[in-house]
Amino acid sequence: MDAQREVVQRARRRDDLRAGGDREEREHAPRRQLLLAGRSVAIPLLLLYLAVRFVAGPLSYSAGTPGGLFAPMLALGAISGTAFGRLVQVVVPDLGDEVVVAMAIVGMSALFAAVVRAPLTGIALIVEMTAITTVTVPMLLAAGAAVVTAMALKPLPVYDSLRAMLVGSPPGRG
Repeated sequence: MDAQREVVQRARRRDDLRAGGDREEREHAPRRQLLLAGRSVAIPLLLLYLAVRFVAGPLSYSAGTPGGLFAPMLALGAISGTAFGRLVQVVVPDLGDEVVVAMAIVGMSALFAAVVRAPLTGIALIVEMTAITTVTVPMLLAAGAAVVTAMALKPLPVYDSLRAMLVGSPPGRG
């Protein structure tokens, strides 16, 4: 047992030498990795972050700050998918952490499909960005449901609305 502790301590010292930076940075790195893996994010925190992103995105775009629409839209979809995945984990605790990552990916494609009304383009972009093809069928189903819902609500796709504003014609007549 003592030999095992000594090996762990030596490994930590080597990591300290290799990692560089300050001690606080090294101590927070494991938590960041957990956050990136979707493991230790509380559902209320995700919902708060979702609300902040939902409000801040359009405000920053309308103020003319750089950032565009594409990346914030994908971030919003990933956050909503992660929140949904965490809720699924609460209901079915036997599911692993992979469901949270899968739901984040599905959320990105579904939001893109609903906002842009281009489900296959959204799925192709997300698959290309993440290199994960195992959730293609859930992405197809979610994107299809998102587009049908968006069409039932009857708002214009985002890029059609922007084109109408730039041209000066009323939306829907561009």
